[in-house]
Amino acid sequence: MKVAFGTDAAVISHLDSTRANSHVYVSLGMTPLAAIQTATINASDLLGPKYLVGSLEQGRWADLIAVDGDPTQDVSIPRACKIRHEGRQVYKNDYATR
Repeated sequence: MKVAFGTDAAVISHLDSTRANSHVYVSLGMTPLAAIQTATINASDLLGPKYLVGSLEQGRWADLIAVDGDPTQDVSIPRACKIRHEGRQVYKNDYATR
């Protein structure tokens, strides 16, 4: 069964929700990679038009992040995103911490 990460909770920030959900998924037996995929490829597959999202190819939409470390070993690493590419814009985060 595919799990897609998301929330409709308006009482906590998206960042707090991300921190909680990924760690809960791992504590319940998901690998860090599977937990990350709930918010990336699985969400893309379940929510987006398949002809526009889901892979890195010309003409498709993609958001990318750059991190230090291996997020497949430590699910908290994506929270410390240093650079993100979103919709043709590149954003640098000088304040990223783990």
